[in-house]
Amino acid sequence: IAHAERVRDLAGEEDLLQRGAAEALVALAHWAQGDLETARDRYTRSIAHFVAGEYLSDAMGCSIALADIEIAQGRLRHAQHTFEAGLRHAAVNPGLRGAADMHVGLCLLAIEHDDLDAAARHLRASADLGEHLGLPQHPYRWRVAAARLHRAHGAPGPALALLAEAEARYTT
Repeated sequence: IAHAERVRDLAGEEDLLQRGAAEALVALAHWAQGDLETARDRYTRSIAHFVAGEYLSDAMGCSIALADIEIAQGRLRHAQHTFEAGLRHAAVNPGLRGAADMHVGLCLLAIEHDDLDAAARHLRASADLGEHLGLPQHPYRWRVAAARLHRAHGAPGPALALLAEAEARYTT
């Protein structure tokens, strides 16, 4: 935390990439310590720096982490807004990596709300975008979401097969 905060302090006000990266590292450290509120605040700052500097793939990656924290805190509407903000960036920047991941996140939230039709739509939208528009460390997430959707439909066999695929692709 101290080293990342020093980088942030040494970076110029206009060096949004370094400032965003430093905030993200501080967020990650606080998340690892279980301080979700500080982690949430720091990821929010990080995303703001990345968006202002137009480092949108970095913003997308931090948005996934932020939404994961918001979900852990029970702030499902906040997580939904985080994913939707990512989709707005993707809408004006076609080909933006992470767009497919935003749909996966919205799929998982729809499952939590027992809206299986919306969940299926988001999962299809993610698949239609293709794995290449997901972040390289997250292909397992699509499979977890698909498994949860199968399970919600009462199909544990396909769900277990997808979880095995997810496990093989988990590199985070």
